[in-house]
Amino acid sequence: MVSIIINNYNYARYLHEAIESVLFQTYTDWELVMVDDGSEDESVKVMEAYVKRYPEKMRCIKKDNGGQASCFNAGFAKSKGEIIAFLDSDDFWFPNKLERIVKAHEEHSFVAHEKHFSDGTRQNIYTDINSERSRILRTYGVMDSYDITTSTMSLKRELAEKIFPMPEESFRICADHYVNFAATYYVDVCYLHEKLSYYRIHGKNGFVTQSSEMKSTFANQSLDYACVEYLNEKLKSEGEDTVPHRSFRQTDALWKDIGEGFEIQSGKRYLVYGTGNDSYRFSRSIIEREGIIVGYCDSNPVKHGKIHHAKLVWKPDDLIGRRKDYDLIIIASIQYYPEIVKKLESLGLSRGRDFIFTPVF
Repeated sequence: MVSIIINNYNYARYLHEAIESVLFQTYTDWELVMVDDGSEDESVKVMEAYVKRYPEKMRCIKKDNGGQASCFNAGFAKSKGEIIAFLDSDDFWFPNKLERIVKAHEEHSFVAHEKHFSDGTRQNIYTDINSERSRILRTYGVMDSYDITTSTMSLKRELAEKIFPMPEESFRICADHYVNFAATYYVDVCYLHEKLSYYRIHGKNGFVTQSSEMKSTFANQSLDYACVEYLNEKLKSEGEDTVPHRSFRQTDALWKDIGEGFEIQSGKRYLVYGTGNDSYRFSRSIIEREGIIVGYCDSNPVKHGKIHHAKLVWKPDDLIGRRKDYDLIIIASIQYYPEIVKKLESLGLSRGRDFIFTPVF
């Protein structure tokens, strides 16, 4: 049986669709544990109406507001299934979701998959290093370039019992981030390259719709360190190995390890392709290693000619005519790197010689 945990706070307007997506699953051996985090809208009424209709399959837990981690803890404590799957109340699943993950769980303890973004413009993040997640986390204390969120992850109970209960106060939001760190320490992830869930973008999502790239970047970095800190405390109490904190030296080593042998060189001239959060991270790393940023490039014509981090944003078509002005292009856009690679190759630029994409920064 699969125990499905829905965490909810004031999303009554989306709850019907989330719950109905569970009812429409082709795999039918499941229970639904819905946890309401002190909502002030009609959420509890929605949940209780479904519990009344399906008392053998669903239950509703009402609690005071405590955040996402507290919902995960409360839901897991009441679950009975051999597999634990999570669903945010503003998302929904496609009908074959459970069928596919149950099959994958025959051999794997931690399973995740791609998702469809409601705005149709975002892409699932580069995931080629997923098979090495556990080794990377143990060695470097960091997991970059992964795309596992609440509605895409599931765990076997034996693995979940090593993670829950999880710290609540520090993970009132983004509790899935901690689950990813903790689960990846113990096992590698089985990542299905199938879109099995729908990620609804509605303006109040955690980091997807942050208006300030600096705020989003620093918040993500703080979460990384918080995850490592709490995971280390847990591992020490269990007599296990600990995970190192990320340092610039470790990041250099990580780049050499899995980043296509790439490392920033002092005095070398770099053009950064991308003007989002990833460009900030790459830019910071280039400057700290005494590389030279000659400019930025972006596929969005609205940004052409504008200033980004004190440098001019180039048009992609300028990259050939100004080839002597830079030594290497760094693609700093994880979500859109496939399209950028196609564009650069269409201009006659070659990967490795003229540009590079590395999943690690």
